[in-house]
Amino acid sequence: MALLEVLLAIALFAAAAAVVGSAMRATLSSATDMRVRAEAVNLAETVFARLATGEIEMAGVDDTVFDEENPVWTYSIVLEPADNEDPALQRVIVTVSNGPEADRPQNFVLTQWIYDASAGAEDNEVAEY
Repeated sequence: MALLEVLLAIALFAAAAAVVGSAMRATLSSATDMRVRAEAVNLAETVFARLATGEIEMAGVDDTVFDEENPVWTYSIVLEPADNEDPALQRVIVTVSNGPEADRPQNFVLTQWIYDASAGAEDNEVAEY
């Protein structure tokens, strides 16, 4: 009877260890995904900051390498006019991607409305809101 109890205890311990191991693996995977996603968010915000300062031209681009030293991350910019009344107001869509060769490929899309004064400046007219 003692041998049966020991075998049952070992089986229960093995099952519990498998459940805990699976939970730890899932937690580690989620943490890695969140780290990569946080990096993508930071890079998208950096692209918007560079657009605001004029470091990057306000124009659509496809799959531009974000950093020459680390070519894993790329970004794309899509510009869409808001409406016909104010061509200076544009919807800017930035997509940041770490590509299919990455361990965990991710795409992140961030959209903002940006007022580009140079695009709507006609005869030094400024729209009032």
